[in-house]
Amino acid sequence: MFLQKNQRSYKEFIDFWEEEDKICSLFAGMAELVDARDSKSRFCKEVRVRFPLSVPKKNSFIKPYRMSLVLSASNRPDKKAVAILKEGSVPVIVYGKGKENISAIVEYEPLRKMILKCQKHLPFTLDVEGKKILVVAKEYQFDLIHDTFTHVDFYMVDEKAALEVPVPVEFIGNSDVLRTSILTVVSRTILVSALSKDIPVKFEIDLALLTATNDKIRVSDVEFPKGVTSIFEPKRMIAKAAVSRAMKSAENESETAENAGGSDTTPAA
Repeated sequence: MFLQKNQRSYKEFIDFWEEEDKICSLFAGMAELVDARDSKSRFCKEVRVRFPLSVPKKNSFIKPYRMSLVLSASNRPDKKAVAILKEGSVPVIVYGKGKENISAIVEYEPLRKMILKCQKHLPFTLDVEGKKILVVAKEYQFDLIHDTFTHVDFYMVDEKAALEVPVPVEFIGNSDVLRTSILTVVSRTILVSALSKDIPVKFEIDLALLTATNDKIRVSDVEFPKGVTSIFEPKRMIAKAAVSRAMKSAENESETAENAGGSDTTPAA
């Protein structure tokens, strides 16, 4: 069965269950529903799970999650930010075009997990004491000393309007040219415009596209799903197989030796 063939995906589902107490597909839309019949598993008896049936192709995209992500919040009390942070919560502001701003607080750990999961491009529901708002994280304020969030700005999402968000890029596979060259990443995200329901989780780019030193991967090499357009120009570079310092040094030494050898002259008798 598939679970036995792909232990990595199986472990991802177990971890997700333990963290969120629910089952969901990390590759939704890329597979068919199948019955999980592993009687040894504590959660596969009565649950139907999505599993990916094929390996992503070159420069593919992971489709949006088909699940509901909800983060609970409370109206902000009449306290200073320092006091709120000491109590284990984070002050947040929710704003939108033509909408009234909402000041709220969110418990730190659920907020941290949601930001790590959705970053700045995947929308989720913010439940402010029963008022559910579709939002996307816009800006963070971060304490570099304590490595913690101190304030977050959420933007209210209009489901009928296009949203400009930075979708992360993930490099997969390998390339023989990277044995002698180094991968220089110019952009780790691609700014796209799309409706909230169409925003992909990430773009996957196969490094096999790099076949020689100085080869480049550009935005035009990325596959965009229907309804998603790039704000970046097609010629914009994402990554490059650059010459390593060791190779440059070896080439310079070789050129120096050749020039020195060519300049030697034999004294006349």
